[in-house]
Amino acid sequence: MKNSFGMEFKEPVTIFIDIETLPSPEPPSLDEIQAPANYKDEAKIQAFKESKINEFYRAQALDSMRGQLLCIGFAIDDGPVQTLIRGMDGVNSEYDLLEAFSQEIKYCSPVTWCGHNVKTFDLQWLWRKALKFGITALAQKIPRERYSRDVVDTLELWAGPDYRDRTSLDAIAQFLGLQGKTGDLDGSKVYDFWLEGKLQEIKDYCARDVELTRSIFNIINGQAEAPKADVHSEQPATTNVMKGDFEF
Repeated sequence: MKNSFGMEFKEPVTIFIDIETLPSPEPPSLDEIQAPANYKDEAKIQAFKESKINEFYRAQALDSMRGQLLCIGFAIDDGPVQTLIRGMDGVNSEYDLLEAFSQEIKYCSPVTWCGHNVKTFDLQWLWRKALKFGITALAQKIPRERYSRDVVDTLELWAGPDYRDRTSLDAIAQFLGLQGKTGDLDGSKVYDFWLEGKLQEIKDYCARDVELTRSIFNIINGQAEAPKADVHSEQPATTNVMKGDFEF
C-alpha cells in the first residue's frame, strides 16, 4: 500500500518523528501565576505576575494539555522526510493536522516509533491530542507502556546508563560531525516564527530534526558511520601543565 507521498510500506516499519508546538490560543490569567512566598505587598505581587505572564504563556508550548500542535515531521524507514503544518496545504486546525498524519501512516503496521525525547514529549502530545479529537486509529498506534520495545528514544540511547544525561539533539549531531541546525530558528523561537508567518522555515526546521534523529539512530545502531573526523585538526595532548594548575 502507498500513502499520498507515494511511499510503499513493508512490514514492520520505523517512523522517525518530530513535532513543533505553540502555546494555547487563550492567554493565562494573572491568577495562575504564583508569586514568591516572601512577597507580601500586593503591588509587588501584581508587578511580579505581570512581568512573568509572557514567560508563563510561552511555557504552554511544552504542555500537551494546554498548548497546540503546529507541525508534524516524519519519515518512514529510509524514505523521504515529510512535513505537515497548520496553515498550508489545506491543513488548518489541530484536528486537520492529526487526521492528515493519521492517513499518511494508516497502512503502517506494526510500527516502531523513533525520536529524540519522543517518549515524554512527541508521543505524549500525539496520543493525547488524538484522543481529544477522536482520531482513534492514530491513538491506537502509539504504545502506552512505559518500557515499550516499539518506542526508541535517541535521548535514552545516547545517555545509556546515565539517566541524568539530557543531551540535546543538536549537541549529539555536532559531536558526531553531522550537519546540525542552521539559521536562527530553534525550538524556543518557533512561536515567534509562527507569529511572523514563517511556516516554511518551521517546516524545514522540523524536517532537519527528523533527518538528524534518523542519522543518529543509524550511527548508534551500526547501520551508518559518522563522518570521518579530520584528525589533522585535533589538538595534540600535552603535558605542559604547571603544577598547581589543578587541585584535587
